[in-house]
Amino acid sequence: MTNRWTPVEIDAATAGPDFWTRYHAYRRLRLAETRPDDPIRPDRVIEDGMKRNDPFEIHYRYEISDGAKMLSWFSAEATRPGAPGYDTSQHLLWVEGSVHRDHRRRGIGQSWIPLVLEIMNRQAYTTVGIECEEESGHAFLRWIGAEAKFTGAENRLKLADVDWAMMRRWVEEGRTRSPETKFESYDGRLPESMLEDYAPQLSSMLNTMPWEDLDHGESGSPAWTCRVRPGTGCSRASLTGSSPQSQTCTTPLTARPSFIRASRACGPTRVGGALGSG
Repeated sequence: MTNRWTPVEIDAATAGPDFWTRYHAYRRLRLAETRPDDPIRPDRVIEDGMKRNDPFEIHYRYEISDGAKMLSWFSAEATRPGAPGYDTSQHLLWVEGSVHRDHRRRGIGQSWIPLVLEIMNRQAYTTVGIECEEESGHAFLRWIGAEAKFTGAENRLKLADVDWAMMRRWVEEGRTRSPETKFESYDGRLPESMLEDYAPQLSSMLNTMPWEDLDHGESGSPAWTCRVRPGTGCSRASLTGSSPQSQTCTTPLTARPSFIRASRACGPTRVGGALGSG
């Protein structure tokens, strides 16, 4: 019996305009469903990011469509051989998938399971990680026997509601209590002269993050990775954190309010962040 839901592999570098029309319509629908208050990232930014040759990760992308309408989207990533962190993460495959809200409960989500197994067998991945934030997705993962290994929380801070006088006071108090600590902000890439010192400190901090029971591999950020990672043209916070050595002093008191004040100057109306428990 032929499966009516046939996954089609997508090569973003050669995909035609019909695909991009379907894809952008689908991602707009998903954003309106999951994060209705968030701005949509420009199509060109998304396309450029998906088309670029990623030296760090292998990307697997598939769609299920019906004519001009995308019904489901599937993507997976794995660390590329030779990339930083490969030795401890080569067994991991990270998967994300979704189904159009008008076409659920028809077996489309189930049709991705054989594809995941095929990719894992072909590339010798032994562990699959799936990020999920909707109850329908949690129910699906319980149905296939997946175990929860890590729990996080996502927050939104409306800058219009911030007590800016209090924020300034926190910054001033931090400077007084820890005068050797300073907040530096850079537009675009970090200066080349900083990378050899910055990259190993970033790796060290990332590897102290609480991951609960999640098998995630070790993070590695040599200076060359910081040189080749392109910007996206969008204003967003990728990571804020403190090293273990600074968590008992006043560094967070200075840095985090300073970051929020710097974000305000960039023009967004909200700052978003995801926090892992632990």
